[in-house]
Amino acid sequence: MGDDGRRAEGLAAGGALGPGVERGAGGRARRETEAKIAQLNLAVGHLCSLPDTQIVDMSSFYESEPAYYEDQDAFVNAVVLLRSGLPPKELLGYLHSIENSPRPRARH
Repeated sequence: MGDDGRRAEGLAAGGALGPGVERGAGGRARRETEAKIAQLNLAVGHLCSLPDTQIVDMSSFYESEPAYYEDQDAFVNAVVLLRSGLPPKELLGYLHSIENSPRPRARH
């Protein structure tokens, strides 16, 4: 790492993200799922635009039932593998910005 905490270009660290969407647009189940997939696609698009970061691979979208707060809708999830030269806290800041746009997530 350099003196400013940044990794040298070309030596990016890898990581896995598990984005998921629980809230859709409201309405029928099929439209809800489509709205959740659209939100995940938007989030992945934002990941593609992060500086010094690239998506290495991504899973298919899959649906899962809620685990702890069972009185909520099913989730649509994915797994994204990425490499980034951003310092961890800076990357986390970008991820929180993506998470809170366009509709802020209610953390449980």
